[in-house]
Amino acid sequence: MDICEQRFRAQFREVESLSKKLVLDNLSPRDGHLRRMMLFALRQHTPSDYPFLFRYAACRKEEDSATVKNLAAAVHLLQSSTIITDDILDAGSMRFGRPAFHRQYNVNYAIIATELMQSIAFRTFGSELDRGQFKHPCLVMKILNEILRDLYLCQYLDLYYSARTSLSLSKYYRVIGMGAGYFMSNLARCGAFLAGKPASEVRALAAYGYNYGMALFITDDIVDVIRNPRETGKNFAADLKNARLKLPILLALRMSRGEDRRFLKHVLTNGGPTASDLRRAAQVIQDVGAIAQCTRIARRYLARSLRALSRTKSGVSRTNLAWLSTSLLSAQCLD
Repeated sequence: MDICEQRFRAQFREVESLSKKLVLDNLSPRDGHLRRMMLFALRQHTPSDYPFLFRYAACRKEEDSATVKNLAAAVHLLQSSTIITDDILDAGSMRFGRPAFHRQYNVNYAIIATELMQSIAFRTFGSELDRGQFKHPCLVMKILNEILRDLYLCQYLDLYYSARTSLSLSKYYRVIGMGAGYFMSNLARCGAFLAGKPASEVRALAAYGYNYGMALFITDDIVDVIRNPRETGKNFAADLKNARLKLPILLALRMSRGEDRRFLKHVLTNGGPTASDLRRAAQVIQDVGAIAQCTRIARRYLARSLRALSRTKSGVSRTNLAWLSTSLLSAQCLD
């Protein structure tokens, strides 16, 4: 196993453990049901890129990663909160190979869990930045609020554009830019600002984060329609089922003809597609070349991320973040 992958997995185990500790430290032992509920929300996650990217944007040398470990755990809480709301909005029944949070409990508790995660994440950032060992604390708190604002806007637009088969690609890119591009870009900015890195390096890391985030989201959209639930741990073709206009679907609408195109529009606009409809639609998306085109677009974003990264001075940032970019497609067997 590559040394960067070893770090990625080991650091995520640490982040996962710390995030649970942060949650429990902020909840009374008397609230046993709430504590169990929150631990369920944080159990057995797939290793996440978000805290890793933040951590290495904040590093000048490997030893620096330990100083931001609690902040990385707070980043994990922020990102985990979005998973719960995404599952509600997509009516997903599975996540990480087990019942989605709102199915295990209910939607009301799910909303409370996301609010608590975000509150604890912000409290953790406030407490850590109050120690005085980091640069630009006020600016970083402002950027964190921008991250949440953009995520909420992304979720709104994703719903608003559902089933609008004439959606333009520019509008699609705006949506995922808010949900992933700017999320990753702003996390990188936060890390770089906290470390007191020069403006040129902040810009380079922000550009890296944006392009990597776009590639990550597009890759996730691809996986949604080509992998089965045993591999992904979540529902098959959830975007198709909910008429969410993601890149593979938008490209397939443009690349298909005749009966295939009419069928895709039917699935997206008539509501309640059957499992057979979803399988057929996913096959059409692959057959017309939309998956291959999406993969090429993701690869272009990854190439841009690496070009941006080449402008950074920190060797430890370059090494570990370059590994993220070069391994993304191969991790999903898309290289």
